[in-house]
Amino acid sequence: MERLKAFFETIGDFASFAVRATWKGVREPIKPVELLEQAYFIGWQTLPVVLFAGFFAGLSQSLFLENELDA
Repeated sequence: MERLKAFFETIGDFASFAVRATWKGVREPIKPVELLEQAYFIGWQTLPVVLFAGFFAGLSQSLFLENELDA
């Protein structure tokens, strides 16, 4: 019985979150300046992290496939 109650509480929490997020998105329009600031932060300021992760992903993949590519 407790698991069923916890399940419905989780569904209710999710539905509440979905309704609040939808209402906030409809009620408060997107501000262009804020959108540009967020795009700048996500796109430009995280570039070193993305490049660093991509470098090590490529490095590990090339080490893993070294024998296959040696032929």
